[in-house]
Amino acid sequence: GGNDLVGTKQLISFCCDIASGLEIIHKCRLVHGDMKLANILVSEDESRGLIAKISDFGCARSGFELESKQAYYGTRNYLAPELESHRVLPLEDLQRCDVYAFGLCTWEILNGGKPYYENQEDLDRPNNHIITKEYWQLVERFDIFLQKEVFPDPLPRLRPDIATSEMTGSSNINQSDMDLKETLGDIVHPCLHPIPYERYSMETIAHVLCQ
Repeated sequence: GGNDLVGTKQLISFCCDIASGLEIIHKCRLVHGDMKLANILVSEDESRGLIAKISDFGCARSGFELESKQAYYGTRNYLAPELESHRVLPLEDLQRCDVYAFGLCTWEILNGGKPYYENQEDLDRPNNHIITKEYWQLVERFDIFLQKEVFPDPLPRLRPDIATSEMTGSSNINQSDMDLKETLGDIVHPCLHPIPYERYSMETIAHVLCQ
């Protein structure tokens, strides 16, 4: 069975905390450089309860360093596909690598901390999980995971008049009006897109997720 709704909402709240933190990092012209579940800490706040925080800035890079191109280090199973051929990139492109890793972190948080890949054998095949042609297999697996593990019961469909795409420039997205499963798909799918410019900014992700 899947998580109960209260548990799921807490996990989504953690994803929101991380998205908001990464949005601030990017607005400060920084790149985290190693977004992964091991670098997410959970602490208790008197007013807010449990909150997630981003840690370990050992691979971080700043815009001041990035006037010229800089290398993205990261951890293998969180690396965006473009890093296979171009580890050295300008600031905005490195930030899009953080976004890719955030998408995978979201998947793993919703999965109770278990890896997004199905088994170690999958991961051991050279960069199998990030080959561009396998993007649709990756997002299909995420959707199946959402349906089976997170939202096993039928949910109301998303209202057709609610816009969720960054392309609309919409700023009136209301989380209470939206189907959480659809929202998570709408966020994670573009995060994992093999074309960096198709990924949403962390500002957009935080806006949609934290309503």
